[in-house]
Amino acid sequence: MSKKAAANISGARRLLACDLDGTLIADHGSVSGCAMQALEAAHRAGWIVVISTGRSVVMVPGCLKRSHAIDAFITSNGARVILHGGKTLFVDPIPRGAALAVWSALVERGAATNLFFNGRACFDRHAYADLVGSRGRPILRRVAILLRSLPYSRSKRGICRRIRKSGAAIEKIGGFFPSCEAAADALSALGKNDGLAVLTTHGNDIEVTAAEASKGGALCRLCERFGVKQGDVVVCGDSGNDLSMRAYCGLFAAPRNASNDVLAVADVITEGAEKDGVAKWLLANLN
Repeated sequence: MSKKAAANISGARRLLACDLDGTLIADHGSVSGCAMQALEAAHRAGWIVVISTGRSVVMVPGCLKRSHAIDAFITSNGARVILHGGKTLFVDPIPRGAALAVWSALVERGAATNLFFNGRACFDRHAYADLVGSRGRPILRRVAILLRSLPYSRSKRGICRRIRKSGAAIEKIGGFFPSCEAAADALSALGKNDGLAVLTTHGNDIEVTAAEASKGGALCRLCERFGVKQGDVVVCGDSGNDLSMRAYCGLFAAPRNASNDVLAVADVITEGAEKDGVAKWLLANLN
């Protein structure tokens, strides 16, 4: 479905940037065959294909990292960008002192915390286990969060040691809260720090990066590298961390399950992620 009539998404040098969770991947799913088919079709048609995600490098599905259809990955909400093959193009880390203050503020407000650093990830095992038993979000959503975090689970003390360790480039610190009210309180407190970019993607969570890190900023730098004009960029996303890419694209597509602020600025609204809406739209429109 489109909020505009047929959109012109052709150009001499074109780039497609797709979010993962909630866009190409449904809440409790994986990368579907339809999604892979769409990305590969875009690649064959000459598009530069970029995956833009809040996940760390280690959490990006292997099928995407192995695929020759993907030219680059924007990870940790833009804090780390890597090219196909694994070469890091740039990193925008959070200063260590600020990272410790952010982590403490999240823990004090009851958040289940996570830390992304050096392309890796740590999740607080005790807090995430407690989250599954809490109310306030659909059970499938809670189970999906837990399953995603289990391979990277660590103790609070272990996470704190990682932040303090020299040589650790802190890309992103996040927290899932038991309520939207607790998340809003943390958002208000952390948002007063000019050196940080603080946002929420689902209401109950907070994601913090260095102020200069964003998906939009990373996308702009990739466009410069590949020689792509803004009007020849298509972005697909569903939540708050995707909004910064809106300023750097000619067309923004969102699945019907996207947050209201994303739907309000989308040029195209597809079926939901659970129905492979974005992937099907890409297959029908990218040529």
